[in-house]
Amino acid sequence: MDRILNYLKDGTQHNNNQEAKKLKLDGTKYLLIDGELHIRSYVKPLTKCLRPEEAQEVMEDEQKGECGTHACSRSLVMRILHQEFFWPNIHKDAQAFVEKCSQCQYYADMHRQPVGYLKPINSSWPFIV
Repeated sequence: MDRILNYLKDGTQHNNNQEAKKLKLDGTKYLLIDGELHIRSYVKPLTKCLRPEEAQEVMEDEQKGECGTHACSRSLVMRILHQEFFWPNIHKDAQAFVEKCSQCQYYADMHRQPVGYLKPINSSWPFIV
């Protein structure tokens, strides 16, 4: 994220030609507005990109706020995206955050069936038409 920010601010690129092409291609997805990095999206006009420490704060506010539901990581990601925030590893970070949250684990779906192999059921009367 910092390399894209530096590229958009100063135009600095890597010495490696292949890395410079990749950075130039990735830089077209982003936009710099008042020193803040935004990503272009098909769904929404602009979404603000967050640094890891800001992302952690947003996840904590979303989960533990007044309307926090302590649901699964997918719903956490969708609520954050709905507020027009984004960072590159949003799904992985949300999954790790939900796994560490004790209330999220308490309110998670319960699997009532123990894990085991499937056993075929043989019919004593085969269905004959």
